[in-house]
Amino acid sequence: MELVSGEIAEDLTAYLLESEQVPSACALGVLVDTDLTIRAAGGFIVQLMPGAEEELIEKLEDNIFLMDQLTTVLDEDGTDAIFSQVLRGFDWHVVGEYPVEYRCYCSRERVEQALTVIEPNELREIIAEGKEISVSCQFCDRTYAFTPAELEALLKSSENNLEN
Repeated sequence: MELVSGEIAEDLTAYLLESEQVPSACALGVLVDTDLTIRAAGGFIVQLMPGAEEELIEKLEDNIFLMDQLTTVLDEDGTDAIFSQVLRGFDWHVVGEYPVEYRCYCSRERVEQALTVIEPNELREIIAEGKEISVSCQFCDRTYAFTPAELEALLKSSENNLEN
């Protein structure tokens, strides 16, 4: 599927409709302050359940169309106001709240595991160079360094596991 506009919310909405065949509305907003810090950021996705009545769909569409600009709602009223505006006129309640945070699950052990899939001959060549290597996580940019001795131990360990 091709991108519709390059705007994440619009492209996600189109994907959900075309590929997943789930009618959805999605909005995202980021308000950058004068010092270039993020002042407010957030968004919503509303998806219709199968068999949703046309009256309900029209009400949601009207609410979304008439709501204040998302970054204004986030900045002035907070995230709870998004529910109030999108779901105005509906009986709704919060089922649960969970903290959202960026978290990477990389670890030295995971990187070691990844190194064991390198062809043994290639790993031997790296070890023979006698230099420490660094492996960087593509998500959090944490770097893990490995000495030739540590690589040798990984190689032996993986060969032992293959034999067993």
